[in-house]
Amino acid sequence: MSINRYPRYVSAADELKGALVTYVHEVKMTAPELAPQVEKLMRSVLEQDVEIFNFLRSRRATNN
Repeated sequence: MSINRYPRYVSAADELKGALVTYVHEVKMTAPELAPQVEKLMRSVLEQDVEIFNFLRSRRATNN
């Protein structure tokens, strides 16, 4: 099923990813020595987003 059945999730996930990109950029500009940590943070958040996305997609598919 389409993840678009969860429009609020899609919108919130898009906002989160946009804010995360801005946050990572600002930290790197302000404190370049923290680049590895913010890259790790971004990777972790994006991995969790994929897990949530897959869960919602499979949950919707099994509920029909």
